[in-house]
Amino acid sequence: GPSLDCKICFNMSSVGSLNPIVKSLCWDSEFKRIFVGTAGNEIWELSAKDGSNLQKDGPLEQGHFESISAGLSINPKGTTFATVGDDKTLRIWDIIEHNIVKYTQIEMASRACAFSPDGQMIAIGFGTAASRLKDVTWESQTCT
Repeated sequence: GPSLDCKICFNMSSVGSLNPIVKSLCWDSEFKRIFVGTAGNEIWELSAKDGSNLQKDGPLEQGHFESISAGLSINPKGTTFATVGDDKTLRIWDIIEHNIVKYTQIEMASRACAFSPDGQMIAIGFGTAASRLKDVTWESQTCT
């Protein structure tokens, strides 16, 4: 009969999970892959052979986690929108493709975001006196 012996052991932090606690797992023996759902609201597609990520960059799917996704702003010069929330992340989504094109961790939970009129910067409000201005290319950050 089936065995409960450990077949593979790997660390979800090594693939880049934002919150690597495993919440669900599905083993696809036919295609030799493992789908892992994490507490970071990510779904990873991993090799059943060595635990490596089968996607090019990041998880197969992801979204905000923690309790609130609070800020939303549509880029006035493109087909993207930005979201921020309690999970301390800024995410840029593609409106047409319905997926995340960029994301980055920020220093604290945030409550608001807004694109600049030219679509090149994003202002992030943290619900305190602190705020940030983030270059859409992720290359610079200015405290205000």
